[in-house]
Amino acid sequence: MFRLLTAFFILLALWALPAMAAKRVALVIGNAKYIHVPILNTPPRDVTLVAQALRNVGFDDVRVASNLGNEAMRRTLREFSDIAADAEVAIVYFAGHGIEVNRVNYLAPVDAQLKKSKDAEFEAVALEQFRTAVAGASKLRMVVLDACRNNPFPLEAKDGTRAARSIGLVEVQPGVNELIAFSAQQGVVADDGPADGNSPFAAALSKWMVKPGMDIRFVMGHVRDEVLANTGPTDNREGPQIPYVESSLGGDQIVFNAAPPPAPAGSGLDRNAEAKLAFDAAGNDLNMLKTVASEFAETTWGKLAAGRVKSLESQLALLPPKTDDGPVQGQPDGDIVIGVAGPITGPMALLGEQMKKGAQRAISDINKSGGVLGRKLKLQLADDACDASQAMDVASKFASEKVRFVVGHLCSKASIPASSIYAENDILQISPGTTQPKFTDTGLWNVHRLIVREDAQGPFAAKFVARRYGDKNIAVIDDKTPYGSALAASFVQELSRQGVSPSLVTSTDALQTDLVPLAKNIKAANIDVLYFGGNHDVAANLIKQIRKAGSKAQMLSGDALNTLEFWEIAGKVAEGVLYTYSADPRIIPAARKVANQFRASGFEPESYTLITYAAVQAITQSLESVGEVNSRKAATWLRAGNPVDTVLGDIQLDSKGDIVGGGFVWYRFSKGKFAADTSIK
Repeated sequence: MFRLLTAFFILLALWALPAMAAKRVALVIGNAKYIHVPILNTPPRDVTLVAQALRNVGFDDVRVASNLGNEAMRRTLREFSDIAADAEVAIVYFAGHGIEVNRVNYLAPVDAQLKKSKDAEFEAVALEQFRTAVAGASKLRMVVLDACRNNPFPLEAKDGTRAARSIGLVEVQPGVNELIAFSAQQGVVADDGPADGNSPFAAALSKWMVKPGMDIRFVMGHVRDEVLANTGPTDNREGPQIPYVESSLGGDQIVFNAAPPPAPAGSGLDRNAEAKLAFDAAGNDLNMLKTVASEFAETTWGKLAAGRVKSLESQLALLPPKTDDGPVQGQPDGDIVIGVAGPITGPMALLGEQMKKGAQRAISDINKSGGVLGRKLKLQLADDACDASQAMDVASKFASEKVRFVVGHLCSKASIPASSIYAENDILQISPGTTQPKFTDTGLWNVHRLIVREDAQGPFAAKFVARRYGDKNIAVIDDKTPYGSALAASFVQELSRQGVSPSLVTSTDALQTDLVPLAKNIKAANIDVLYFGGNHDVAANLIKQIRKAGSKAQMLSGDALNTLEFWEIAGKVAEGVLYTYSADPRIIPAARKVANQFRASGFEPESYTLITYAAVQAITQSLESVGEVNSRKAATWLRAGNPVDTVLGDIQLDSKGDIVGGGFVWYRFSKGKFAADTSIK
């Protein structure tokens, strides 16, 4: 009976979604008849299929354009931008050739020649112009690129060599209410489809976008699953085609077909599928999440609900008391609140504990020395579980309470979506662990980091691998997180520049527990060296399965492995695993006193402990220097390159908020510990 009631409430929640009465518009472009390179098979049928699907769900204005040259393509986008200016939902779909040059995505008109990399700026249309065309929409700005098809253009660089990345597209940072869908992950070729059919991506998209009551985020999830199931390795791709989405959408449902969904089949539903429906319907409603956690405790979605309940309850417990006058105590005239946001729960909780300990001691030490500008510091801790949605909730909560300084987040996939909320609300952000380049490349005034970017880490590792293992079979795998994908991509790029081609490049879902097939593939391919881009828990499970499969491949990875929890999960098979990280801050002379204080209290200050301590120091010294509690002035001072005296020594930040200098060394796991491997030069 209870399960039937649960299904009823799920159905009721979905049925109650508001119909989208406001204006919805779409521009569907298909380029197939390329003049200077071979034509594509499916774009004419793809645009017809997608346009009809949009009309079927009631879009007010659906415009179709085919085989556009450079001038016509730019003009069409400009005209559509006027139409989208007063729309609630605006979509541009493009089928055709897409390329990346110097980390800029371009869509190719049919008259493009693109003989040299620099030609892209003049002969192709940058993705940014597509994004501008939908920028006027108020609720959803969506660009769909079925455009990562095999690049036939010559694209020679200035020195006459082949362009380093001439297939696929690279990920981008979405803006507010923006969703950008790619038919294939970065650097990977998408299928054009059969001569008499549609591309796999267009077929799946047109099928799922018309489903009654389905939010666009779930539409794209089903599209990914279907394309993944219906594609496989090709001459231009090692594995199946995997679509991916970059988005920054709010909490409201966005449904293309507002008709009520079919009733759940009650006891006929697969247990896990029923749990997913309940979890999706619950959102961040604490009582509904508790119901899901209790009713579906044995399922993955039930466990996720339990984790979210714990996170929400911990955030509620951290809410400061109110004064009689209403404002939150301590702001803006009382204590200076330092928000600390990280993974207090979830797989990365050990690292979140390091952040917590580092911030607590830093604030305590500074307060004992008199505080800042005559005021005490106050810690406000929040849990993001390394989850983008939770991170945005945390950011919104900090903003509503007028917190002006945040140390966090740890994970790139949490830091990046939260950063725009912070920027809009005058919040200065310093991350101790976000290494993905686009965190500071977006140009926001408020973002800073005290760790070296991964686009420096990947090349550092690649040069070593090329030098020592250049004649071996090399595999590169990432866990599809923003951090892991960017790290692996920068590694592959540098490896190519070193004249070395990996034997296998693929991805595995960070939530995937069955890594046996991937491990068997690594064994079958006789891989000698495996470079992994991703988090330590996935790496630990992967190395276990690789060894069980009989592979002796040397695993190398990035700074996410800088925790003993990697060994605790992997066990003895972690022996000899190498990873890159900055020089251990515990051995820096400036850090010894604080490190010993941690040890005296029974806590070893690993990884992010001292970096978080330094982040608090950077905030407080910037405030002392500008003479007032002003986040924007503090950010300007930090970005001017002023030296900051921290437990990491004197540090400086550049005009983007990146730490100046820094470097990497190799660490090796052995006998349950890790230490710098001084034998590697």
